[in-house]
Parts: sequence; structure tokens; C-alpha cells
Amino acid sequence: MDNREYQCTFCLKKYRGREDYEKITQANRTRKGCFGIIPNTLHKFEDLEYSTCVGNFVSESALFWVEAEARYNQGVMPYPGSLVEQPAKVLDIFSCIAAHKQDKLEKQQQAQKLKDGAISGRRSNHQIQRRR
Repeated sequence: MDNREYQCTFCLKKYRGREDYEKITQANRTRKGCFGIIPNTLHKFEDLEYSTCVGNFVSESALFWVEAEARYNQGVMPYPGSLVEQPAKVLDIFSCIAAHKQDKLEKQQQAQKLKDGAISGRRSNHQIQRRR
């Protein structure tokens, strides 16, 4: 998870030390849908809409597979044996993780190109005056 706001450990520590810690933490977690589904959509990812905190969908096993996919890309297999001896479902999981990473990278590159285009597309006052 990229957004710390939806990481449970960060969320629970955010207001620690305040006198109203319990009250404000409870209100914040209720607003984010930590305890169940709320009426409005909190997050949208492609065609999926979430009406609960996305932190509820993160598990230790999911984090294990993300880390295992990173090691796999370095040549370390999750199970003994060569690539052809790895379970097909594991390779499917790695394929999904890689596709998500690629999508994220492409979106970042596209955003950077738009940002660069906006910067390079602007003319300074000096350039405008020189053209006249």
C-alpha cells in the first residue's frame, strides 16, 4: 500500500499522545470505513469501488507475495526447483503483481510527460518580447 493514511499501524499511531486520542482515532477510523461499509465510495481503482478502508484488504500473505515477487525478479524462486517446477498459481500471482507495477509505472511516466509538456510549453516573458 502506497498511501500511509490507509496503513493500519500508521493510522493507529497518528494521534497518539493527544488527550482526545481515543475519540479522534475512533472518528477518523469510522470516516474511513475501518469498521465496515459506509454509504459513499472511498476509493476507486479501475472498475472497483471500495466503500471501506483499503487497509482491511491487506494481509500478511499478500505482503509475502509482493516481497516474493521482488525476489523472483532477482532470480530467487519461492519453491525449490527451477522455473518450470514452480506452481502455476504462484506464477499467476507474480504476473498480476508485475502487471500492477507496470500500470503504475506507465501512469507515473504519463504524468511526468504531461508535467514536462506543461513546463516546456510555457513561454517566459522574455521569449514573448523577443518574438515581437
